[in-house]
Amino acid sequence: MEFPSPVGGVALPSDFAPSILFATLYGLLLPLLAYRVTHRKSRNLVLSSTMTFTIERVIIFSLRAIQSRNPARRDSKGLTTYMQVTIGMGFIGIAQDLVNLLRVLLVKSTVASEEQRTTSLHAPHGEIQMQPQASQASKIQLVQESSVDNPRLRFRYRRFTDVLNLAFLAAIVPGVIANSHYGAALTNNMWAARVMKLRYASTSVALFMIFVIAGSVRWASGSISRERRKAIRLMYGMCGLLSVICLYRLAVMYNQTTSLTSLSPSSLNTPAAKATFYVFHMLPEWITVALLLGFNIREMFDTGPFGDWRAVDETERQKKKRLAREAQRGAERNANP
Repeated sequence: MEFPSPVGGVALPSDFAPSILFATLYGLLLPLLAYRVTHRKSRNLVLSSTMTFTIERVIIFSLRAIQSRNPARRDSKGLTTYMQVTIGMGFIGIAQDLVNLLRVLLVKSTVASEEQRTTSLHAPHGEIQMQPQASQASKIQLVQESSVDNPRLRFRYRRFTDVLNLAFLAAIVPGVIANSHYGAALTNNMWAARVMKLRYASTSVALFMIFVIAGSVRWASGSISRERRKAIRLMYGMCGLLSVICLYRLAVMYNQTTSLTSLSPSSLNTPAAKATFYVFHMLPEWITVALLLGFNIREMFDTGPFGDWRAVDETERQKKKRLAREAQRGAERNANP
């Protein structure tokens, strides 16, 4: 009977070199990951899925290298199923981390600086106040009402990103069901058809969500401060890379085969199919992870250690307590360098 061809095929002898290459590439990211976790100025939990993904990719490519040299493991339903799960779900986890970064960008765009808050309190409503700067009397600072703190819009942005995170379940649930039952699809016609449909549903929703993330960044880019322009360009780039993965999957998942080790054109085991898999699926994943770990995301996006985790704004009392704790920790660090 025919069943959906595994994305990336099974690990044949020709997969040994690229598997070692990608295991090494991800291994080279581990010291950088450790630095991001341990270094106080770059530590954050916003990229938890990406960090877990990096470690897992070292494991899967090591297993793939072993499988390529061991013919007995190529027909393993368990190993094939595991690889389909991790290959099919890994990039979705990275996309969810982008939602966390999007939330920070949107929320920060509604938060005015202390100088803007002070200026807006003395400016007539809806007017522009011209105030000479202390350092350069010849320059005039323009402060508009649009730059003032906007808690209502901030609340809406938070609810919007909450909905985005929930919407990703529409990609995660069918993807997990389809890929975790891939072994059953090898011998059951009903599951073969179901896996085919669910894989397409999962990837289609993921692609749509990535477009929504990119569109949201574009829509809000006018209100995001200039110092975050680099973050905006990075978001566009990563959305583009993840979109390539989705488009590749949508282009090849229709293929069916009668054997995991078949070399027919539809088996995804041919040299051309393998090269396409590594170039359009594995390479964009690695580049995206390298960008997320290579840049100081905490500094670039101003995420803090936890990102924007609040459902609503903190009260003045909570803010005073937080600032007092931060001041105390800063004093302790200065006292004990």
